[in-house]
Amino acid sequence: MSLTGNWNVTMKSPIGEQKATLQLAEDGGALTGALGNGAEATPLGDTAIEGQSVRFSAKILRPMPLTLGFSGTFDGITITGEVKFGLFGAGPFTATRA
Repeated sequence: MSLTGNWNVTMKSPIGEQKATLQLAEDGGALTGALGNGAEATPLGDTAIEGQSVRFSAKILRPMPLTLGFSGTFDGITITGEVKFGLFGAGPFTATRA
């Protein structure tokens, strides 16, 4: 099961439901990619894959500058887990293949 591909992300944030796109590329155990909101995309950082667990972060500028920290599990069809919104708490996220 590879994470490589395009994903549609739904996050439940403190300001309501947020949508994003995620591009992932997995190569030899390394994960790269970008998180986008339609107008802009930001490269992923702090990436890790271990078994079915995945972790990555993305620095966004809108609606305000902050770093989103994602951690979740991958079942081949979806990625589900938690996203941290900097100092503004955390919420669940789901990503499905685009």
